[in-house]
Amino acid sequence: MKLSIPEEELVLQGHLACQGCGATLCMRYALKALGQNTILDIPACCWSVIDGPFPHTSVKVPLFHTAFETAACAASGIRAGLDALGRKETNVVAWAGDGGTFDIGIQALSGAAERNDNIIYICYDNEAYMNTGIQRSSATPYGAWTTTTP
Repeated sequence: MKLSIPEEELVLQGHLACQGCGATLCMRYALKALGQNTILDIPACCWSVIDGPFPHTSVKVPLFHTAFETAACAASGIRAGLDALGRKETNVVAWAGDGGTFDIGIQALSGAAERNDNIIYICYDNEAYMNTGIQRSSATPYGAWTTTTP
């Protein structure tokens, strides 16, 4: 079986990411794999800035900006609403950084996992809170440089 990556771009040019941003490449290929029938839920993180200010967007799929700690529970609520409408085929993706996953959002993620909610949770681990000054997170590897490591 041959697999191929779709040619359609769901991440648009002219976004606000830093040049060479790994999170943007991850988003590009994740959306290519997931397709147009996807809803993104993004808490405060680099991608909430990359996407651009309302009403502009950098992606061709619906996107919800949510509070820092709520990626998983917001995605669970979106999933429940879609299920009630009979739209079970729509992908619901929570997209968060390591700080919003390992530190601030772990309670919502563990709740979604315990309930076995049908969501996709993607943590892009860039090894620190990059959007707020490069502070360490609990996922930052030992020995990595951040503005808050000794």
